[in-house]
Amino acid sequence: MEPTEEALSWHERNKWYGDKDNEENMQATQFAYFTHFNLLNEGYEPDSDEYYEALDSRVGRVYPDLQKDGVGEGSVGVEQTGQRPAVQRVAPASTGGRQQTRGNQNGVRFNKSEIERLRGLKPHNMTEEAWLKLVAKEKQKIAAKEAS
Repeated sequence: MEPTEEALSWHERNKWYGDKDNEENMQATQFAYFTHFNLLNEGYEPDSDEYYEALDSRVGRVYPDLQKDGVGEGSVGVEQTGQRPAVQRVAPASTGGRQQTRGNQNGVRFNKSEIERLRGLKPHNMTEEAWLKLVAKEKQKIAAKEAS
């Protein structure tokens, strides 16, 4: 399937996306890919202004330097608007009273439904273990940013 004009325009403003020569850009690319599926699951219409604003906002909160260095010039972000992006707080999904699957006490925890959903989002060129570690790392970054 070919990218839409809106997607190509977004990529033009976000040169970091898909940059395999920079480790942080690759992590941000994977986070954006993961965020894309979350936005779709939340009911955002792909290629809408609201979708791209939410994508830019969420990626910008975790990777603020992407928009500061001019690479993401033109994308919606803190540096461009001079304002903090709106944060949408969402109640956690019900787990139906089941216990969460627990890792070690200091690690990131995923419940069974999260693991199943993440398996469906795993890039084809990554092992499941590497993918879950990457998502766990992103989850920790988000939690740290929300705590501060």
